[in-house]
Amino acid sequence: MNDKPFFSIILPVFNRLDKIPLAIKSVLNQSFKDWELLIVDDQSWDGTFEYLRELSYDQIKIFRTAKNSGPASARNLGIDRSRGTYIVFLDSDDQYHPDFLSKMIALIKGANPDTKFYWSGYRFVFKDKVVEKFWKPPIIHSTYQTFLRNLHTGTNSGLIISKEILLDVGGFDESLLAGEDTDLLLRLSQKGTFDMCPEYLIDIYVEHDDRLSKDFSKIAKAYNKIIPKHIKTIKSSKILMKKFFYKLMWLNYHLGDKKEARKYFKLQLHQKVLTLKSVMIFIIFELFGKEFGKQIHLKLASIKE
Repeated sequence: MNDKPFFSIILPVFNRLDKIPLAIKSVLNQSFKDWELLIVDDQSWDGTFEYLRELSYDQIKIFRTAKNSGPASARNLGIDRSRGTYIVFLDSDDQYHPDFLSKMIALIKGANPDTKFYWSGYRFVFKDKVVEKFWKPPIIHSTYQTFLRNLHTGTNSGLIISKEILLDVGGFDESLLAGEDTDLLLRLSQKGTFDMCPEYLIDIYVEHDDRLSKDFSKIAKAYNKIIPKHIKTIKSSKILMKKFFYKLMWLNYHLGDKKEARKYFKLQLHQKVLTLKSVMIFIIFELFGKEFGKQIHLKLASIKE
């Protein structure tokens, strides 16, 4: 095993005894072998950590967080203990295709010096269907503005980042209980550009696809922290104001914070980016309250958040 492998693969895990063996196997089966795998257990209690301690591979290292702290903390611990030139992420219920690393290293070696991070196409694997996802956006003004406009990738899309630039931006924000990958990518996008491999190289296994059961409270709290970091750029664009002021309005209604939700409704009004859809959601939550408002909002199939 090299003292400095090309890739350090970070795999956070919490109570995934039924899934983690297949994720690990997908790494062991890689055709490109210059890697280390750092598995960080976030205080599992279902036997996951005991299973991991029994593994015996020179290229696999096992760590455990001091307390259950979430994926951002687990990933940062892995990054801190890593030795590779590039950091790669894998979620415990996902699997790499055997040529994932070999395809990505070819992409990296052919990239220009301004390219700081990479990802690939991926597939959502449901019980009854497979949905392929591919996102390589055209640059609008800058990588940063492009990501603010429409971000459709994350750590589970084979995200690979130069360790040097990852440390430069400060890693993951451990105060966020959701959206930590969105926050990281928005910071990365201010440092350089990206490239992506136009092949489907990762399978993301999804047990259910029920948006109506989704609790947006964690997402709302996260966005209330993330978006103020970018408010200057957002206010420079009508498109960005329209998107984020509306999003923060309905997220805060889901959170039950009417005062904050009304603030973003007023901002839409003052900045002249208010839409009929936004007025409708505002009226529903104000008249019918949080729980009924959430039900109506999520059942409006024509509204795409």
